[in-house]
Amino acid sequence: MGLFRKRTSDPSDLEHLREEIARMAARLDENDAAKSDLGVRVEQVAGEVTKLQEPLATRKPEKAVATDADIDMLRA
Repeated sequence: MGLFRKRTSDPSDLEHLREEIARMAARLDENDAAKSDLGVRVEQVAGEVTKLQEPLATRKPEKAVATDADIDMLRA
């Protein structure tokens, strides 16, 4: 890679390189955080899928909430 073979005595070139490395490190940190968040969400979805695969007899019944629209539809 030509980037590492380049020799310079200009301090602004070195500063530019330091800034670029800092930007890359920040992007890597952001990607690591996003990957971690995604991993948590995947675990949540996997748990939901596992729950849905349980036989109906072993599931606890969930409370049904009727909305006003549901009640109106039943009355009609």
